[in-house]
Amino acid sequence: MNRSSLPYALIAALVLTGCTTSVDSRVEKGTDSPVASDSQVASQQTSEVDFRDPEQCAAFADKPADLAKAVVAVNGSPVSGTIHDFTADRPADWSGEFSASSADGQRLQFIGAGADGVVASLQILAEPRPAPPSNAGLWQAGVFKPFENTELLSEQLPEAAAPAALAGSLNNGRATWIEQLVDPKQPPFAGEMAWRIMTADSAGGTAREVTSSWVLTGEQTVPAPTPWFAPVATSSHVFAETYVHEGDTWTQAVVKAQVDDPSKVEIIKPARLPVAVGEQVAWVEDTTNNGLDADRDVFTIRWNDSSDPVKLELADYFKVQWLAADANNLIVTLQDRCSARTWTGAFDRGSNSFKSWGYTRADGVAASLTAGVYAWGNGSGNVNGDMYVWDLAADTAQYLGSTPGFSVPFALTEGIAKPGFPEHSEVPLVAWQVGK
Repeated sequence: MNRSSLPYALIAALVLTGCTTSVDSRVEKGTDSPVASDSQVASQQTSEVDFRDPEQCAAFADKPADLAKAVVAVNGSPVSGTIHDFTADRPADWSGEFSASSADGQRLQFIGAGADGVVASLQILAEPRPAPPSNAGLWQAGVFKPFENTELLSEQLPEAAAPAALAGSLNNGRATWIEQLVDPKQPPFAGEMAWRIMTADSAGGTAREVTSSWVLTGEQTVPAPTPWFAPVATSSHVFAETYVHEGDTWTQAVVKAQVDDPSKVEIIKPARLPVAVGEQVAWVEDTTNNGLDADRDVFTIRWNDSSDPVKLELADYFKVQWLAADANNLIVTLQDRCSARTWTGAFDRGSNSFKSWGYTRADGVAASLTAGVYAWGNGSGNVNGDMYVWDLAADTAQYLGSTPGFSVPFALTEGIAKPGFPEHSEVPLVAWQVGK
């Protein structure tokens, strides 16, 4: 099969992550493309933030880290937990050694990590074709093993397309990832896309499509989901972000699809950012949905079982922008992207409260949580490319360095994967160094 020499999967990810996810879950549905209504803020903002006065944003950026002003209350009580200000007291440098790279052999794009390895795909995009097979697989112990077969749903986009894997997860014995379906001859549009959700057993074998934007909406393209954010799986279901029609608007929601019978689909709305904590799944509900230009908002973290929800009352323009989880832990990221201020909180389900917080300067998020170790960076945000790794049990952090434009690290079972740009300009444009 002829392949393009352009690592389009990487470029598509970079362009899409130039969007800045807002917390308004409604987008007006126009005839050509989703456009924000006068009274609403689109759910995908460009990286040039203009919903507040730039001088005001700059003034907020200079304010000292004050968690109590950002978080008014958690479940009605004052916020608590140990506070780490990484901007004032940068952690010690990561002291591990690198032993492998995603550029060893085939040109790979790392898109997710978990206890069973790394979900990856080829950086070189295949020629477009109807119902294209996936080129994803698992990277384990330095070896990439592509999934042997692709099993697709009967309903497919009528046009030829090529899959570009964007973000993935590896939990509960399953690899799950989102692929953008693109025509590499056309430039990607950051506000909308066509996508499909794929899953496979972590032992390898067949990659199976469980749902897609086309199956759910019948539209060629839909508003793009949160950049870098991956779908997740339990032993029986896959959960992913989506948009669904409500009259003339798109509403952000979570789709729940049964692994063994993808025709059994449930839409949870309003909801976004689904994560799996073992067999339990959490997501965010924008309870008041006041919009990006409101300095106060309420968000609720809900669970798919009878667990008590977590109500977050936020102020100082902070919004819930990210969730991350593994079998035992939940991380919540709060940001005011206009002023590039970020609070990252480690939530303890036993006490239903936060046990620790970290403060950084960033206007984006790309994060990975595996076996109690949290690695995060700014994604393709504009304000610094600093990356950190946080041992949640020990409550200690290390500094991973900076990769401006692509700070997308991954936490592995015994180590980390750190992105960087090779000295030479040949593809791959980015490579992950793996070490422990």
